[in-house]
Amino acid sequence: MKNKREKDYLVRRILDKIESSSVNWRENASGNRSLKIQQEDFNRAGKSELLEEARMLEQRGLIQIKWLEYGNDIEKITYCLKQAGRFYELSGLTPKWGRIQEEMQTLCKWSKQAQTGWLKAYYEDQAASLEKGKQSPDLSKYGEQLFTCLDALEKLKEPVYQRVFSVAVLGSTKVFENVLRTRVVSILSAYHPDVDEAMNDKEILSQVYLEEYAQELAVKGNLKIILKGKEISLADFYYGTVLNTKTLRHAEVPAGQNIRKIITVENKANYVSMSYEKETLIIFSHGFFSPLECEFLRKLLAVLPDVEFYHTGDLDYGGVRIFRHIRKHVCPWVRPLCMDADQYDHYIQYGYEIKPETLKKLEDMRGTEPLMEELIDHMIKEKKGIEQECFLI
Repeated sequence: MKNKREKDYLVRRILDKIESSSVNWRENASGNRSLKIQQEDFNRAGKSELLEEARMLEQRGLIQIKWLEYGNDIEKITYCLKQAGRFYELSGLTPKWGRIQEEMQTLCKWSKQAQTGWLKAYYEDQAASLEKGKQSPDLSKYGEQLFTCLDALEKLKEPVYQRVFSVAVLGSTKVFENVLRTRVVSILSAYHPDVDEAMNDKEILSQVYLEEYAQELAVKGNLKIILKGKEISLADFYYGTVLNTKTLRHAEVPAGQNIRKIITVENKANYVSMSYEKETLIIFSHGFFSPLECEFLRKLLAVLPDVEFYHTGDLDYGGVRIFRHIRKHVCPWVRPLCMDADQYDHYIQYGYEIKPETLKKLEDMRGTEPLMEELIDHMIKEKKGIEQECFLI
């Protein structure tokens, strides 16, 4: 059986070469370019077919042929960039400059609607790539559906379930989850200022108020809140309770709190195991706090300006990043609790191997976290991280 030959081979080879160039694809490009003909070209197109196509293009004034053996073997062909439009006509394809222009118009339409810095930066990078002749993989793969999603995401002001968002914005409950979620997470990781590299996908989406399920902030201690004008004390919930999304959104935090110390705890087992203390509020951080949770905690700190604030978590890269996130978004004077070199050395036998790329990130952290400098040095030296649950052994 003969190999399938490629039709209009030379036309497509010329267009491929034009489009792969950083400048030759532009509408006003000029000058001559050449294309060497190799044995592979004859194999792919068929020798007689390629020779026939070359003669046809030369007769139309589109190329000049340099023969190795007249009528039988070609060394190279030369073409003029100003004739690119005619090559596109023969191929039935839209010129690259036309495709770029069309994508740029689409991009400009959506970028004009962008309100947040992170989304504007994303569109600016997309436009810069188009200017260089690189078509948008996002537009090619997702069309305007991705831009519709991003536009709706930046406008969210309170938490919404992913599937509710998907059906409301994209027309189906599973489009976001099955088609766009991975790319949206990637974009947020690259551009959103509140996304930390140690966050998982759920935590990243939470930064734009997109949730898999209702947020619940677990607390244990003598916290008082006001809901619909009524003051409620959580002191009687000796083993702790949770504040759901609507409570976090609508609760007021009154002055006169009997709280001298706040402790945020990264992992649930450790939170549950901590005993109730009369003047201490213990809070389960479940990793990174969401924006709504950060907002609630800042309201609490506004009435407790002198409160002691501590965070306890994993002795690893992620644990340090969570501590940094709390300091940046919740409490500038937060201090680490059980997150020091002594604690690390005591539980080192339970440590896990830190990946080389994570060790490099820890090394880059040196000098940026004075309160954890010694801990970071120990982690780098031992090349091990310790999960907080080990403290319960």
